[in-house]
Amino acid sequence: MKKFVLAMFALMLMAGVANANVIGVFADMDATTCEIAVIPYAPVDLFILAVLDNVPAITAAEFGADNMPENLGYPNGTVTITWSTGLVIGNIYEGVALAWDAAQVGPIVLLGNVNVLDFGGFAFDNHATCIVGSPSNPDYTVPVIVDEEYVVHEATGWCFVFNCVGDCDCMSIPVEDTDFSSIKALY
Repeated sequence: MKKFVLAMFALMLMAGVANANVIGVFADMDATTCEIAVIPYAPVDLFILAVLDNVPAITAAEFGADNMPENLGYPNGTVTITWSTGLVIGNIYEGVALAWDAAQVGPIVLLGNVNVLDFGGFAFDNHATCIVGSPSNPDYTVPVIVDEEYVVHEATGWCFVFNCVGDCDCMSIPVEDTDFSSIKALY
């Protein structure tokens, strides 16, 4: 899987994508596993990560998530998101802005932790959650990060698949194509 992620970065650069900064949900802190099986009554810990390519550190990030499971409680399940900073505006469903007092040094920066506990009520087969621009901020139609000089950089949204059935690989959405219709077209 790690080779696949590195190959995707190389392809994005060769394809002319302006950057290879990525924000995504991953099952590991190395940002190499983008799918996981969710079993009822077995908690799953996931990580929302920024993988930095053309900046050494970030001071802020703004993004949203399309199709992120919601915290519905019993009998469905719980989804608890804990951010790596106390400076948070919004939520991941409507758009979230995160900022830190000190720059967060890459190449991989933890933005938040996600704990999923399925009580048997989530319909998770091939459920893809994709990081997108902030739905509540029309200025950011793609995910963005802010470097140490407070310059805004676009990032590529990465997708995560719950309970993959068949062939599921990490999927990225090119920066210029990051909108809800491009995500729906993947499925």
